[in-house]
Amino acid sequence: MGFGHLSRCNALAEHALELGWQVSVFSLYPLANKCDPRIAFIQSSSEFDLSDAIRRKAPDWLLLDNYLLGGIAGKVYADIACRKAFIDDLFTGCDANIDLVISPAGAAEEKRLVGLYPDAKRLLGYSYSLLSSRFRCARTAYTQRSRVLITFGGSDVAGLTVPVVSALVHAGVTGVDVVITDAMGHSELVFPGVQVHQNLNPMQMADLQGKAAVAISAAGGTIFELACCGVPSVICVVADNQLQAASEFAANPGYEVVDCRGVPHIGEIADAYQRLQHSSARRVVHDAAINMVDGLGCKRVLEAMSQYE
Repeated sequence: MGFGHLSRCNALAEHALELGWQVSVFSLYPLANKCDPRIAFIQSSSEFDLSDAIRRKAPDWLLLDNYLLGGIAGKVYADIACRKAFIDDLFTGCDANIDLVISPAGAAEEKRLVGLYPDAKRLLGYSYSLLSSRFRCARTAYTQRSRVLITFGGSDVAGLTVPVVSALVHAGVTGVDVVITDAMGHSELVFPGVQVHQNLNPMQMADLQGKAAVAISAAGGTIFELACCGVPSVICVVADNQLQAASEFAANPGYEVVDCRGVPHIGEIADAYQRLQHSSARRVVHDAAINMVDGLGCKRVLEAMSQYE
């Protein structure tokens, strides 16, 4: 499970806990220290062991967030006697008798999702972005913002952080915030005018985004957080599953998309940043973005779940 998957699951769990729901997280990976301490965390070594653990827990709802649940992998969850929801932003399908499918970037793919889930209720589009409530609360007046935020997810799989920061610094850009994690190993990130932030929690991340005038980000779940905070952004596609969301964002003013799959084009990223930085429409973009992603997606998903008997 990547950091983006964990972030959106944690966000939904956070809202569910506030409603008095009991929440458990089941995972193949050791993520207990990254979950809310109020959440029961169960780790197993295989999908089959995981499904057995879920059966023993006997939940009312099972939310699945995994791109590899087609075929046999999905069928191990099919006979679990509960309602099932699935986050599908890669349109892979899931053979687990899904009742509710959630796809924040899937509004343009509704026909495809109808084919994959003919009997499921579909929650599609930015209104169902699964974000912590902290991002909606972190917004500051755009006229007070001057910082540049650079974040390439939890692991920076394309290795963009150091070359992008270097390119901006050499272009004379200051007031830069860079987010890294232990998984990146960027001990060499020492540049003038650059502040490095390591292993941030959602509250700290929301605080940085709420103060950013422009961001450069990988095209994962962070782009929904940035939109909620009203930040015009350069979106870097580093994986196939990010392409749909990035393409939809590219249709809106104030977003520059650079395809960084394969050989990254650092010059293109720096040029895209300069276009945004000098755009006279950034304030308009800010206002449009916070209306596009209002931060209430988790609330809407839980309301939809509550409507089932």
